[in-house]
Amino acid sequence: LVGGNLNFHTFSAIQLRLDGGTHRIAVLSVASFLLVAFVASAPLGQLIPKWFLSALFMHTALHFIEGAVFSYRSFPNSDFSVLGWPLPSAQYGITLCGLVVAIFTGPMTAIWIGILLSVALFLWHSVITSPVYNILVGDSVVSRTKRPVWELRTLRKEGDRIVLLYLQGHLFFGSVGKLAATLEDAAGSGRTKYCILSFGRVSRVDPSAARHLKTSVGRAERGGCQVLLCRMNPQVFAAMTAAGLVKRLDVGLRKIMFPQKHSTVGNLLAALQAQEQTVVPVATSGIKAVARSRPDATLQAVQHADALIGKIGSPRSQRNLRAEETEPDTFAHETDALDHCDDRIVASFCYNESEGNHTTSPGQMPLKPYQMAYWKASTSNERMDESAFEEMVGLPEGKMTEIRPHCEVRVDVMCASELEHVDDALIFILQGGLSLVQMVRRLDEMCLGPGEHESIQDESSVKAFSFRKGKHLIKRYPPGYIVGKTNFFLNPKDKVVDKELHPRAIVSTRLGPANEFWILQRSRFDNLSSELRATLVDVLCEQLADDSQHSRLQEH
Repeated sequence: LVGGNLNFHTFSAIQLRLDGGTHRIAVLSVASFLLVAFVASAPLGQLIPKWFLSALFMHTALHFIEGAVFSYRSFPNSDFSVLGWPLPSAQYGITLCGLVVAIFTGPMTAIWIGILLSVALFLWHSVITSPVYNILVGDSVVSRTKRPVWELRTLRKEGDRIVLLYLQGHLFFGSVGKLAATLEDAAGSGRTKYCILSFGRVSRVDPSAARHLKTSVGRAERGGCQVLLCRMNPQVFAAMTAAGLVKRLDVGLRKIMFPQKHSTVGNLLAALQAQEQTVVPVATSGIKAVARSRPDATLQAVQHADALIGKIGSPRSQRNLRAEETEPDTFAHETDALDHCDDRIVASFCYNESEGNHTTSPGQMPLKPYQMAYWKASTSNERMDESAFEEMVGLPEGKMTEIRPHCEVRVDVMCASELEHVDDALIFILQGGLSLVQMVRRLDEMCLGPGEHESIQDESSVKAFSFRKGKHLIKRYPPGYIVGKTNFFLNPKDKVVDKELHPRAIVSTRLGPANEFWILQRSRFDNLSSELRATLVDVLCEQLADDSQHSRLQEH
């Protein structure tokens, strides 16, 4: 009936779960018996022999000792061996030590000894474990911003001047020594110009570790290597700021942490366009032209827009300003830090920017006009003309003129907004840029109720350190590329698994406020001549292959 004998050291709720609940009748029987004995206040203790109670406690003690002595079976072996026999884990030694102390002193002393030894073992493991879990060099990894082949070849040749260190764990006085040694080794080569520290897997940084790291960063920078920080959580960011390692935030990071300061220009543009019966024509000067196109716009509003545009203009165009004013050291993500470094490597060794002059390095092929047009369009927010675009993508001369009547031209679309009605359309980028962003549901949002999403979005702390949570950047396209190729081919064949899984086309804020996109819908593509369609398909296939090549190199 009761399914065997039970005693308190083998019976538990865990045992009930493991055996499938076959002891439920036994539990009910024992509980009923004890309840009756307790209510009746019967002197049952006098009826139980002392030798039975002694045997019961002895059996419990033997069971405990047996579990402790043979617990090495559940521990992994250590890295040490004696005569070829691997030794058990150090945690097993702590168990035996606690058992011996309990025999000769008492259980409380054994517990305290076990705690102290466990803390010492944890510190030892933290000291011997390197906080650097991966190291990448810039000649084998690039940012997620699409780059032409001549820039990739330059990065392949000169990109080893960039080192990316991925960090993990809790940085404290014991573990930061290995990080400092790795950083000084990377910067001591004499060739490394940029060292990126990614704190994506770092949970916390002690003040002592931050001070030690600051000393190492100072040595590296005195040796000519700039150290950049990225992907920090609030605790790590606060520790790095207090230590003086965070000095200048990247423009993209400032927009994320202080969105209210960078939304004024956008609100001004939206308000001006909302008052017009038709869309306000916007010239290449972007928001300034919109503000000035309104005769009733006050001088104060225009001046405020000018000041904000000067502060939050294209991040990639900041290289034209003085270096000491524009060189940030803290970024939101690894790809932003790589963009910063890649741009400077390419500017120096591909376009040879020196005091505004563009020359070629010895042994380098002279740059063609369309290549210089691409460089200006991607860094200075200039418009790429149709002839340069044709050479860039490989279209025959004059084909863009034939394509334009079939396209919807969108000029100066609001930055950070999504391009609408482009599910199966081709997007020709002549100015500005597009980011392909996949929306990912966050775990904390999955656990919220229907009315709780608004409350979490209103918390300033979540906004300040969200770092694009819920968004996964697939790729960022500058001028000279065609976006939307995957859906363009799959949608008509009904081979799209789920439209929600495909990335969205977001107007890039990093590639400048002014933009121009030519939208060629699939239905309008069918109206093109057969020759033009065949030529365009060849270009799209080549760009798909080029995207695949870049994806193998880009940071993930």
